[in-house]
Amino acid sequence: MVKQAKILAQATAQLVSSLRQQAELAGDDTNQQNQLLSAAKMLADATAKMVESAKSCATKPNDTELQYQLKKAAEELRSATNIATSNSIKRKILRRVEQCAKHCASCATQCIAATSGSAMTNKNQQSHQQLVEQCKLVADLIPKVVQGIRGCMVKPDSSSSQVNLLNACEDFLGPATRLANLAKASVPTVHDQSQALHLNNSSKQLTQALIDLRACLTRAQELCGTTPLDIESIVESIEILDRELEEIKRQAKDGHLKAKPDETIDTSSAQLCSVCKQVNTIISQLLSAVAQNDEKTVETCTREILQILRKLTNSTRGIAATSNDHQVQDSIIERSHQVLERSTRLVREAKKAIHTPDDLEMQNKLAEIARDVSSALNACISSMPSQRYLDEAIKQMSEYIYTLAGPFDRTQLQSTTNFQDKQAEITRAAANLNQATTDLVLSTRIGTTQDLGKTSTRFTNAFGDFIDNGIQLANHQPEEEKRTRFITSLKNVHTSSNQFLEKVKSISIEPSPTTNETKQQLSNAARVVTDSINHVITVCVTSKSTSESSIGRLECDNAIREMETSKTFLQQSILQPCNNYTYYEALDQVVDSSKRLGEAMTHIASASKNTNHQLFTQAVQDTSKAVCRLAESSAQVNILVFLFRLIKLFLFQF
Repeated sequence: MVKQAKILAQATAQLVSSLRQQAELAGDDTNQQNQLLSAAKMLADATAKMVESAKSCATKPNDTELQYQLKKAAEELRSATNIATSNSIKRKILRRVEQCAKHCASCATQCIAATSGSAMTNKNQQSHQQLVEQCKLVADLIPKVVQGIRGCMVKPDSSSSQVNLLNACEDFLGPATRLANLAKASVPTVHDQSQALHLNNSSKQLTQALIDLRACLTRAQELCGTTPLDIESIVESIEILDRELEEIKRQAKDGHLKAKPDETIDTSSAQLCSVCKQVNTIISQLLSAVAQNDEKTVETCTREILQILRKLTNSTRGIAATSNDHQVQDSIIERSHQVLERSTRLVREAKKAIHTPDDLEMQNKLAEIARDVSSALNACISSMPSQRYLDEAIKQMSEYIYTLAGPFDRTQLQSTTNFQDKQAEITRAAANLNQATTDLVLSTRIGTTQDLGKTSTRFTNAFGDFIDNGIQLANHQPEEEKRTRFITSLKNVHTSSNQFLEKVKSISIEPSPTTNETKQQLSNAARVVTDSINHVITVCVTSKSTSESSIGRLECDNAIREMETSKTFLQQSILQPCNNYTYYEALDQVVDSSKRLGEAMTHIASASKNTNHQLFTQAVQDTSKAVCRLAESSAQVNILVFLFRLIKLFLFQF
């Protein structure tokens, strides 16, 4: 064992000597010298530790603790060797990536030329048009790949240049693969044999070139992922992302920004929300690591921030490319630019602060910059289309605060329109507002961003119509006390509607599907809106008539609106649970609700026959509650039965 340890020590000694010689030849490049000398020292220390462990283990070969220490020392030596030799290996792999990237760019250009040549002889114009669109997308990516190759050739040891090349190649792989597949599929539809052969050969060459590039890229990413990046390299990489944002802004302004395949405004928005949350989490870890003087964790956090900011740039591009609103495009790009700018400051200050952990002023400055980054992230989320739609709806609703504050025009008391007509109008407006609330709940749960925009606008319009009719009805009320009660009930509708929109806004940025808890919160907020609407109608009826028959009709209208809200449980996706009930718990609820519904319907019939208005009112309320519970529990049972059958079908396949 000691003999083998000595042989290994001799080999590592040669490697240490080679590293020191390279450090001497580095000349004025102090950064590279420090890296080489640090690697040599780490390798020498690991070797010495391994030799000592081997000697101790040789004296007591049956000692499990010494065996474990020897194994640990050998693993540390292997890790140190990998780190020490990673630069040389990485340089070779990156050269290979450059060569493969050049070849891919050349093959893609030939495939684009072959596509152009087959335009007149392609019998299937639809497939040819898809191929042309893909050619345009790939042609836009080729300059980025070429730029990454040149950057690596000019600065081969620059981490930012290496990362830029790898990212350019990774972005190129997907669209280029799709181009090769489309070109191959279009070969049978090309009438000219020579053009078909040219297109077929170019697609095969591109496919093979992409396979080679993908293999090299995977290896290069593994090596670069283990190499620590210095702060300047990270800052330089963030600045490259910032320049990409400027290019995205220019393309959007010129109308040349195109969405990638399978890229939608919903997927890009979801990714942006996820990215913003991840950045906030990493910032908290970074501040904690700086306070504890944990330099290794700080390096890990700064690297993760760079990786997530790259995702931020991609999701920003996706939103800008899939949106036709120039204001949305400019806003989201500008907010992302602020995130990158403040993140650069955060990385720089974190590096300074870790060397001065006792400097309270430096720590406070770092915390302030971190708050600025979080503020920029929140502004970025607020710039998403879904949030802008809801912000606009909340803004329009807030204007009714002044309308409800008065004064009210009592001259309308002599209006030709009678009170009954106004009651009918506000009842119609109440039904529309209740339906708009239900639609907004559905679009929040399972709809797209466009659906959310339409339903939020519809909700705002229905709310405005309801309040306007309410104000007109208040002007027809001669008694001050009753008018005050009625206006107060309208204000409650405004408050509950505003809270409902705020809840929709917070849930709309959650990853889909939402949790049962958030679904329940949304349903509760919608139910509060319905209850406040019903209260307005109740005050409206009782303010003019207190007959029992009028109250009975009122309770029926209220019950119908309450039951309308329960439709959301039956209309949502079958894969989204309604609550946390198990199958048997939900089934018990179905049975219990059905029983209560039957009893309530019996009481309605009995009360109607005996003209018992009090029993009729209570029975109608019980019917509404039973129907709502029955809808929710039935939907949950249906979901669980579907999932059981799906799992059963999946298991039978094996």
